[in-house]
Amino acid sequence: QHFGVVPDVITTAKGAAGGLPIGLTLARERFTRHAKHGTLGSTFGGGPLVLAAAAEVARRIAAPGFLASVRAASEALRAAAKRGPVKSVRGAGLLLGLELEDGVPAASVRDALLARGVLVGTSNDPRVLRLSPPLTFRPAQAERLALAFDSLSLQASR
Repeated sequence: QHFGVVPDVITTAKGAAGGLPIGLTLARERFTRHAKHGTLGSTFGGGPLVLAAAAEVARRIAAPGFLASVRAASEALRAAAKRGPVKSVRGAGLLLGLELEDGVPAASVRDALLARGVLVGTSNDPRVLRLSPPLTFRPAQAERLALAFDSLSLQASR
């Protein structure tokens, strides 16, 4: 869904090479035909290894069933996260924010989850945990998050 906006130039980075450093610029041909060799430079333009990784990421994203897999994993994470100190879940795809109940600091919950083998991040909001698993995340793996939250709830009720 692009809301009728089709850009002439797009820049992207980070996930384009599966975590290896790369930056990409995508442009319509009417712009690229004027670019001469040496006109564009980049610190993270990519060597052979990084470009091979980016090509593999592109193949996987274009593969049949990829988007359905991401949607299923996202739904599983949302269901697993709706417990314990989590008040609400927001975000899209596999980038989710878990808003915690008032008075529950995200850093403390992050540390408790890490002690249970679950890696989550915090955000600039001290009441929000950030989930950003890799695209290889599978729905069944969300059960680990659910069990960790359940053990936090059990520990808090003692």
